[in-house]
Parts: sequence; structure tokens; C-alpha cells
Amino acid sequence: MPGTGLQILCNGAELPGVVSFSAVRDQGRRIVGAFCQSEPVGITSGRDGWQLELIQQGDRTTEPVAEPFTLTVRDHGREWTYTGCCWNEERYEHTGQGLRLTRQGLALGREERNG
Repeated sequence: MPGTGLQILCNGAELPGVVSFSAVRDQGRRIVGAFCQSEPVGITSGRDGWQLELIQQGDRTTEPVAEPFTLTVRDHGREWTYTGCCWNEERYEHTGQGLRLTRQGLALGREERNG
């Protein structure tokens, strides 16, 4: 996206019209309770994983890619690579500014590099 420094690549190909990207680390931890006790007794061990959201604006959309795929996010000299990605949901909205595509999905891992 010109002027913002944000660039998203899917398997090395730049995605057009990206207006937003977010990644949330999901450890999958849960509170554990014991039978007949009102207070929690522990927390389950965590696991890695990322919840992803990508929003594109404009009439150009990209063709679906084979899963799993790799997403690379470049922003002001920093770079994050998300591996083992797949989309769970694609939402198409028709707005006054054209088509808006919101994708939500998962990634198995992330690597970070500084420019």
C-alpha cells in the first residue's frame, strides 16, 4: 500500500489493496477446575498458533492459493513470516469504496526479521 510501508506477500506474490493486517497469538490455555471445587486449580499448558485477519479494499481480488501457504508482512523495515497458513473465513462486502474482502485464518508459526 503506497505511503504506509505495509506490504503483504502470499507465497512471494504481493497482495493488492491491503488496508489492514493483524495477528493474534493464541496459546490455547484454559482454566482447569476440579470436581466439587468452586475455585480453579490450574491452567492448561500453552501451544503455539496465530489467528490472522487480512483486509483488502478494491475490485481486484487474488485467486485462492493452495494451503498451507506462507504470508510475509513487511512494515517499515521489519519483516514477519507466517508459516503453515490457511483461511477459515472470507467475507465480501460491497461498500461505497468498492469491494472489501476480509479473510480470517490461522498460522502454525511466525519468524521475525529486522531490516
